[in-house]
Amino acid sequence: MLASSMPRAGVLVLVLSAAWAGAWSAQLPPWPLSDTVAQALAYSQAVPLERPSGLKRADYLDTINGIVQYFRRFQGANGTIIDQYAHTEIQYSTPCFAFAAATVWQAGLDDTLLEPATRALTAAIGELDVGRPPAYGACAQGHCAFFTKPVMFAYRIMSKAVSASVVAQWDAGLNAMQPFNEYPLDGNWAVVSLTGEYL
Repeated sequence: MLASSMPRAGVLVLVLSAAWAGAWSAQLPPWPLSDTVAQALAYSQAVPLERPSGLKRADYLDTINGIVQYFRRFQGANGTIIDQYAHTEIQYSTPCFAFAAATVWQAGLDDTLLEPATRALTAAIGELDVGRPPAYGACAQGHCAFFTKPVMFAYRIMSKAVSASVVAQWDAGLNAMQPFNEYPLDGNWAVVSLTGEYL
């Protein structure tokens, strides 16, 4: 697809994916979509925002922190985030909490978030590790395809801060994953899981 024909949101997704992945991709073989990403980046830089929001990095971090502080109260003993109405883990709430909490911790806004972020990431990787067909794994409501990307973002932040034994546990779980068991192989879910696998 040509970047000029993409909806602006689609360009934003490609730009953000490239921005997050770029720092770690130098040692990898060429990515088949690298030309498309380069085209999307060039297009996004050539089209000015119609109404700049004026929001800064600190504004986004403050918003993320508020969300994290609210949901940390609902972390279960096993590290998962439990919906207080459904009384169960919903979709990809746990890996997204791990990533968001790790981001706030890394920004220096709350040193106490490393522990709940670590527990959430451990739980999320554990769900991926035990995945079995045909329900697309043991992830909450069969949403393993949406776990991998926030799991990898959180891992990259926290693997530098936790003990070697915790990292070894995470690595063992990630290496034990069986993508053909974890993810559906068609539709937009496959696109999301592919992004996580690329990371």
